[in-house]
Amino acid sequence: MTEPSRRGVHRFLESEGFTLSAPHKGTKTTYKGSLPFRGRTIAVCLDIVDWDFKQRPEVRLIERPPELAGFRPHLGVGSSLCYLDRESVYMDRYDPVRVIGRCLVEAEKTLEDIAGDKRRIDVHGEFLANWRSKVQFPMMLWEHGEIGKRALSALNVDFPHQAGLCVVTDAIEKTSSCLSSTGAKTHDTFVECVVEFTTEKVPAIDPDQWPPTRLRDVLNWLEAWDPLLRRAFWGRLESMWSKDKVLLAVIFCTPSGRFGFDFTITYKDAAEKKRLAKHSSDRRQRIFNQNPSIRRFTVSDLSPTYVHGRNQPRRETLAGKHIAVVGCGTVGGYLATFLARLGAGFDGGSLKLYDTQLLHPENLGRHVLSMRDLYRNKAEGVVDLLSVEFGTVAHSQNSQHLLFFGVQ
Repeated sequence: MTEPSRRGVHRFLESEGFTLSAPHKGTKTTYKGSLPFRGRTIAVCLDIVDWDFKQRPEVRLIERPPELAGFRPHLGVGSSLCYLDRESVYMDRYDPVRVIGRCLVEAEKTLEDIAGDKRRIDVHGEFLANWRSKVQFPMMLWEHGEIGKRALSALNVDFPHQAGLCVVTDAIEKTSSCLSSTGAKTHDTFVECVVEFTTEKVPAIDPDQWPPTRLRDVLNWLEAWDPLLRRAFWGRLESMWSKDKVLLAVIFCTPSGRFGFDFTITYKDAAEKKRLAKHSSDRRQRIFNQNPSIRRFTVSDLSPTYVHGRNQPRRETLAGKHIAVVGCGTVGGYLATFLARLGAGFDGGSLKLYDTQLLHPENLGRHVLSMRDLYRNKAEGVVDLLSVEFGTVAHSQNSQHLLFFGVQ
């Protein structure tokens, strides 16, 4: 961004009643001013955090008026205003005055909208940003069950480059086997400890009471956001879901995405645990009185149907198919990896690779395998490669008697 362009923005903002508050080293610059709001004005800060506009300028309310009190979509922590999705509009770095002007107009519209209607659909990803969790729970599901009715368990996993994750799954053994083949280490399992809830209501927060840190905070937040959801969760606390459990996890499926929290339950002794297993209402009250701290997390999808179908929306993948590749040389080796990426070897299917030859130095410059596979059977090497990458159900065949596409 050139200095003349910045001066142009400065002159424009001055004409709109904004004053330069805090020029920062680098790119961030802060202006203070006001926006029209219901016949008066509301004081705001405008933070230009990126003059290339890869990030939208941030608008923060200096003071919240009574009309914006309580739980509101589009208001984040620190009364930051989520007024525009950066992905939904082109921000021209070569026309910064027009970009800033558009942002101020959208911020003004957003303030009016949320003051009059809490139900306005939020900007994509807005709530997940306010949920603010560094923890991510991958979901690895193998069956297509109905949300809220499928039995989900949790599995502690150390991935090669990220330890301490918890994978949610509907098939512990299958998930453990698949992850182990990629080099991940699986640990404790918590059977059927995860429950899902779905709602069409967009989640919102109260910036003055955020984030929730304990179970009662969650219950209060649910009451303000979606009372029916709170009632459903409260009922689950005395269901079989909480019986004999030491770890419980909750996942919410909402228009803003999936997120959740988990918490642990402690018992005085084995006798108390046994007694509470027989009395569901006492068990729920014990959990409520204990008011355990929660750990917030976001949810990512590691399910084979998602991983291999994400780039093929509304198209059939190769999952469930039985496929054989004859020859794992330059073309066959890469072809096998592409087939695996499209789901071959998953969901009851198989991927069989045939080759009689070893990998020699002259093959290295054009083959999917590398130096560590020198003088190894090509089919076996590709199978191991796919197992590490995807946990694919691939099988190598290196028999000396092969049928090449039906020709002896």
